[in-house]
Formats: sequence, structure tokens, C-alpha cells
Amino acid sequence: MLKIAICDDKKEDRDRMYQYVQQFCQESMCQAEIKVFEHPDALICACEKFRPHIYIRTNK
Repeated sequence: MLKIAICDDKKEDRDRMYQYVQQFCQESMCQAEIKVFEHPDALICACEKFRPHIYIRTNK
């Protein structure tokens, strides 16, 4: 299973990226565990147990 981390301080951007990634995974029949983080520090703390294969940070 693919592990994907999404990190952004704006909720609307996090939610939109989550939807994009989830849709892509469904269309490509890829099983993925997607976790969303508001702050990089939360992601770093979570990496002790959750080691993402892909890290997405949205930027505008």
C-alpha cells in the first residue's frame, strides 16, 4: 500500500489536494493510505509511525 502525506496550512488547499489524490488513486485502482497535516511539525512527529512514500506540500 502506498502511503501519501499532504501538508498545508490552509484547510481548503489540504481538502482540495486530498480530493485530487483520492480520485487519482480510485481511478488508477491504487490502494493508498492518505494522511493530511496542517503543519510540518505534525508530519515530522507522525513520521515515527507513518512513513510516507510520497509527500505533497501545496504552495501558492
